[in-house]
Amino acid sequence: MPFVVYSSPKKNEQGENLQYVMPVPGNKVTLDEIDAICAEQSMLRKGELTQAFTAFAEAVGRLLADGKRVETKIGTFMPQLKLRQPMTDAESIDAGDVRLAGIGFEPKKEFVESVRSHTRGFRKFDVSQTADRLHDETFINKAIQQCIEKEGYVTAKLFCYYTGISISTGRRLLESLSTGENASLMRRMMGTTWVYERK
Repeated sequence: MPFVVYSSPKKNEQGENLQYVMPVPGNKVTLDEIDAICAEQSMLRKGELTQAFTAFAEAVGRLLADGKRVETKIGTFMPQLKLRQPMTDAESIDAGDVRLAGIGFEPKKEFVESVRSHTRGFRKFDVSQTADRLHDETFINKAIQQCIEKEGYVTAKLFCYYTGISISTGRRLLESLSTGENASLMRRMMGTTWVYERK
């Protein structure tokens, strides 16, 4: 599993910044790709997983909205509630003071162990490679072409998947390639997402 090292604002007793690690940003897999994997490795037909997951998400969303905890094979989903502002008087709290802060997920021990059993070690990703990649026209053009072959256009999210750079960095790079006299891409809005295409 590739990982990157970041410096935390937290310091140790000597005043040195503590370090932390996380998986490489942009290293993602889409539901369509998982669907294709399952079609190859199980009895499922292409598209069945996507249909089932869509139905699952809709049902789980309704159940969570009713305040239920939803237990699955991989873990439990639960709604997370918070008060809109700090309050000290329990009697004065009513429905208007509560908001949905998010959805929590607690993985089952068996699922965690399954992930651990499939992990084939760890590999440090040199973050300096990101800076080099940003100036590598061949690498950038290849990533853009991969996006176009897959979707017909480029989005920041898809671009970051193929380059391994962050969303914000990818977005800035795509914007720079779609502005100015020498722009190689043109940008348009699709729904709420900017998409980029070859000129």
